[in-house]
Amino acid sequence: QQPQLPEITLQKVLPETPLKALPLPAENKHNPVTTAKQPSVPDSIFHMTPSNSYYFVIVVNDASINLSSSRFGIGEFNRGSFAGKGLKHRLTEFDNEQLIYIGNFSNFETVKKYADGIRPQLQQIMKVPATSHQSFISSKENFEKINSKEDLNKYLEFYKNNF
Repeated sequence: QQPQLPEITLQKVLPETPLKALPLPAENKHNPVTTAKQPSVPDSIFHMTPSNSYYFVIVVNDASINLSSSRFGIGEFNRGSFAGKGLKHRLTEFDNEQLIYIGNFSNFETVKKYADGIRPQLQQIMKVPATSHQSFISSKENFEKINSKEDLNKYLEFYKNNF
């Protein structure tokens, strides 16, 4: 029979010391932590989803102006510079706004090329003061959501921020 040895535990008793609290990031002067601000994006009914139909739009902010001669000038430009493309220009109105929209362009690159071609000539084509009109590009889906001056302003802000 073997003699029984007393049980030995290998546990070292450490003195009780409170844990030191670490400084919060704002208090840490040696290693400041910065958080990137996320841009605030207002909820929008408009989107950047690619479309198969785009318009070039000219807004005239006076419903009392007769746009017949301006529309004739747009037709002339289309026949001279974009013949055979099947472009049509139409007019819609709401509040005190008149919108001439030209299309249908099958992709953004094509409508952008059109916009780059017509914008330098808009002052001669549009028979209204330059301060009375502006232009933009819109997908058909976004354009169909513009039904008031408020919607138009929201789209113009969306357009400015994304294009």
